[in-house]
Amino acid sequence: MVLDLSQNKKEEKKAFSFEKTEEIAILSKNGRGWTVELNKVSYNDGDPVYDLRSWSPEGKMGKGMTLTDQTLANLLIVLKAHLEGELPTDETETPSEEEISAHLPDDF
Repeated sequence: MVLDLSQNKKEEKKAFSFEKTEEIAILSKNGRGWTVELNKVSYNDGDPVYDLRSWSPEGKMGKGMTLTDQTLANLLIVLKAHLEGELPTDETETPSEEEISAHLPDDF
């Protein structure tokens, strides 16, 4: 019997799967038909997360990012403050929670 203590064992790749559970918005479309979309996507049968990425007309996934509910809520607060000119101009300033009154809509 041979005892193999090598660290070079190849791990079996798990199958990658995803499912768009909710299509929220198409944000842009280029001349070749690729779209940038905001969706809720379940990866490998996990809980759905917000997903912002490009998609081909055939449904091929492009570059993008996933966002948890909390990260999306934080992004919404920052974008709202930025668009309303409420973000501090000095990098050392940090707005208090009272200074930014953003919240998620009830139907979000």
